Amino acid sequence: MFYPAALLAIKRAGGPLRTSYECERVIGKGHVRALIVLARRLVLVKAPIRDNRFTTKALA
Repeated sequence: MFYPAALLAIKRAGGPLRTSYECERVIGKGHVRALIVLARRLVLVKAPIRDNRFTTKALA
């Protein structure tokens, strides 16, 4: 689920995930490895929202 989302994210020009992907490529990671890093970042963002663990207290 997150791998296709990562593929779509790098196709969006100028998006923050595209920038993250390009940074991974610049430091020498291959295409697939950079996509895996991007997919993991998507998991870290989506999982707390999915599990209803996101609270505004952490942001205050």
